[in-house]
Amino acid sequence: MHDPTGGPSPNAAAASPSVQEMENGFRQRQLERQQAEAKEAAERAQRMQRCQSLGNNINGLKNARRVYTRNDQGERMIMEDEQRNAEIAKLEAAYGRECH
Repeated sequence: MHDPTGGPSPNAAAASPSVQEMENGFRQRQLERQQAEAKEAAERAQRMQRCQSLGNNINGLKNARRVYTRNDQGERMIMEDEQRNAEIAKLEAAYGRECH
């Protein structure tokens, strides 16, 4: 809207954001984007570390001659083949879900 004198109407000036408001909005969006990117990078690094750990555990269970665990009394127990295979399957399923 224009006033009869040819200049912008006072309502139009009040409705449009000032340069400072636009700059503040831009900076806010930029900060939010940077925070989201940092969060995503941290989550990606955590996921990579988890996948590496899962892979190491799978390889350890598959390649070790004997696998030992500790019972409730802290005694060392040999892991039975069925238990070992179940643990490998569980870890491989987690790896497939989280790492691919």
